[in-house]
Amino acid sequence: MDLLKNLAYAGLGLLESTDTKIKEQFAALIEKGKEADEKDMWISDFFKAASELDTTTKTKYNESLETLEKLIAKMKVQSEDEV
Repeated sequence: MDLLKNLAYAGLGLLESTDTKIKEQFAALIEKGKEADEKDMWISDFFKAASELDTTTKTKYNESLETLEKLIAKMKVQSEDEV
């Protein structure tokens, strides 16, 4: 039974060790990526363009919606009281 218990502890220790190492490596990769992006601005430019596209898309959507609302208002049948 002690062997099984030790194997379980070893497995848990391995998971904890791996998790810590992965987090450290991930943080290091992020820093290297930021340093590389400072030169070429690929990531920064990509997200800037995506943000601008999002804003443009929202504006066009709202304009189209307003046009559609005006069209629907024109298409409504007026009651006799309104005529």
